[in-house]
Amino acid sequence: MIFTESVRTQRYLAELLAANGYAGDVVLLNGQNNDPDSRAIYEDWRARHRGTDAISGSRTADMKAAIVEAFRDRKSILIATESGAEASTFSSVPSSSISTFPGTRSASSSASAAATAMVRGSTSPSSTSST
Repeated sequence: MIFTESVRTQRYLAELLAANGYAGDVVLLNGQNNDPDSRAIYEDWRARHRGTDAISGSRTADMKAAIVEAFRDRKSILIATESGAEASTFSSVPSSSISTFPGTRSASSSASAAATAMVRGSTSPSSTSST
């Protein structure tokens, strides 16, 4: 999982990864998910879950469910913006699927570092912010 703050950076990273051997392995999660790959993932998910209670009726919630399922079952890299990356979104993803890259932290490790710093008496959570 890669977390970023903007859709523009998200698209850049996806293109960079695709150009370097990861084409077809990347899925995006953001507030809109209106790119062709996300729409195709969503339509496939809806067709497979038609008639089940997996479909909530909320396009936003169902899109997130479809994207997370694609990452969990078929894709190796998920790039999420802050608007897509709330903690409950990833509850069905095994922690072994979550990796960090040198020099970065996942959202959960940033939160853990902030909590640890606060317990140890550091000045503020901002002292542990990721780069």
